[in-house]
This record gives sequence, structure tokens and C-alpha cells, in this order.
Amino acid sequence: MSNSNLDDLSVEQLENLAKDAQAKIKQKQAEGLKDAYLQFKKIAKENNSTIEEILKVGKKAHKESRIAYRDPANPKNSWAGRGRKPMWLEEALAKGKKLEDFAV
Repeated sequence: MSNSNLDDLSVEQLENLAKDAQAKIKQKQAEGLKDAYLQFKKIAKENNSTIEEILKVGKKAHKESRIAYRDPANPKNSWAGRGRKPMWLEEALAKGKKLEDFAV
């Protein structure tokens, strides 16, 4: 739908269109989740496993990432050294600190 078509609609029509669009978005998201679940279930079956067993392995693998860097000023700030550097570390590095200063 082009902007010129939208310009021709009343406020009430636009509100109804927005409401219908939100309902369609929710429906498509639910369909996507259902499709993902069915794919996940198929993968589990192909591996002679259950979804729950696969999730346990995923949680365990996630926990295995060790903290490599920690903020001495705030020990809650930590980073495993993978992915994008967190803002607290970027800010400290910008102020002249070295990455080695935060190594665990």
C-alpha cells in the first residue's frame, strides 16, 4: 500500500488498518514459532533425542564460556572475550586502559 493510498484513509480507517496489521503480525509470529518447533522436533527425532535433552546440552555449552575479563571497579561487569566488547570495556579502553588490565 502506497503513502498516497494511506493519505486517503480516515483516522478510523487507519486505526482499523493498524489493528488488523498487528493481528496479522501476531498470527505470522505464532506460525513461525510453530514451524520452528516442528523443525526442532524433527531434528531431535533424527538424532534419537528429545527437545529437552538438546536444550540441556545447549545450557551446558552456554555455561562453559569462561569469564576472561572483569571490571575491577564493578565485578558484575564481565566478558568472555567472544563477540562484541561490552560498553564498559570499550569506554575503559577509550580512556587509555589496556585489555590486559581486565584479564582474569
